Amino acid sequence: MDAIQPAFLHGLRDRVDFVRYHCLIRTTELLRSQYMKMSPLVLARLLPLLIDTEAAIRDALTGETLAVIEDQFPNVYIDNFVTCMFLFNKVGFGAYKDIERYEMPENPICFLNHDFSGSLKRKDRMQLYKFMLKKFDDQKRFMLINQISKTIFGNVVEGKIPFETPEAKQLILDGFQIIECPEARLTLEEGQQDAEEDADAEVAPENVQSLARATIRATFCSAFVHYIMPQLMAMARFLAQKKSPLQKEFRNCLAVIAEAYPDQLHVLFRDSVQFKTEIEAELRRRKKDARKSRMAKNRDLVDNIERAAEAQAQRDAENVDKENMPPPSIEEHQTVKIEPNTTQLVKPEPMEVEHQEVIDRTIDVSMESIGNEVEETLVAPQEVDHDSIQENPEEPI
Repeated sequence: MDAIQPAFLHGLRDRVDFVRYHCLIRTTELLRSQYMKMSPLVLARLLPLLIDTEAAIRDALTGETLAVIEDQFPNVYIDNFVTCMFLFNKVGFGAYKDIERYEMPENPICFLNHDFSGSLKRKDRMQLYKFMLKKFDDQKRFMLINQISKTIFGNVVEGKIPFETPEAKQLILDGFQIIECPEARLTLEEGQQDAEEDADAEVAPENVQSLARATIRATFCSAFVHYIMPQLMAMARFLAQKKSPLQKEFRNCLAVIAEAYPDQLHVLFRDSVQFKTEIEAELRRRKKDARKSRMAKNRDLVDNIERAAEAQAQRDAENVDKENMPPPSIEEHQTVKIEPNTTQLVKPEPMEVEHQEVIDRTIDVSMESIGNEVEETLVAPQEVDHDSIQENPEEPI
């Protein structure tokens, strides 16, 4: 299976959702039965499905495939993290020196564009990196920073990775931003009690907890000084020699590391007084910016509360005015409606003014015609009698 593994994994990039889904299910079964060996290439082809457009594929990946992988290989993410960075950025190194051999052929009709290299795809790459970082504890975070410093920064300084290529620069930027992101920062805590543990378990005194935190902080600081800082200082000198624009991002990376050890800067930067001074200035600037940001947020919060209170007061005043208004008179809202043999007061139905005028005119005309007919009925017999008397005056009455 290893010989055809790259070609088989091309199905995970097929344009048809049905093909991608069933290729993922088949890959899961092969990994579960161990007919397919776990490798950085497999992980680098599976992780992009986390941002697949099809929800069924995303659910199958997180619920089935990655669950199988994490169960069989507990250290799969920390062991393959840096290699996945090389594969995502298309930088050949180590076992994947000939990176083009593992890429699928260019065929946009059959395959999706799963090229994660370049600056435009950094946001997608960081989403995949953060997914793996969420699985790490402090020990694995430290191991990752150490691997990035040695494997990426160290090989760039030694010339084993060509610095001038755009892919290599994007790889270095990925390393800086991974160290800076909150998911990669060390918590430096002595271990939290699980929620499932007995709530009545004995808690260590506060002074013991403080001593434990100080010991852990000192241990990580010492490890940083001995293993990571030499690589970072070499990278700093390399970027300064090249006059690279990446120096600004690199200083941000150092500032994030220094924030965890504000009292140990003289130890971290003992090899460079200039860097120590620059990082101290950067930390002061960050504190000032953070204070301004908090003040701005507080002002916005107060303004929102005041606007909400004013709007509520206005609504309350309108409600009070409505309650104090006198009730409308009965004559304005009632009229007489005549029904056979009954007379009652009923509430008028709403209608337009022009319709009401037409009805009023119709009623006036009807009443006038009824009056004329009654008058003609009463007057007509009298006129006939007078005429008959005048024609026959001699007839006795």
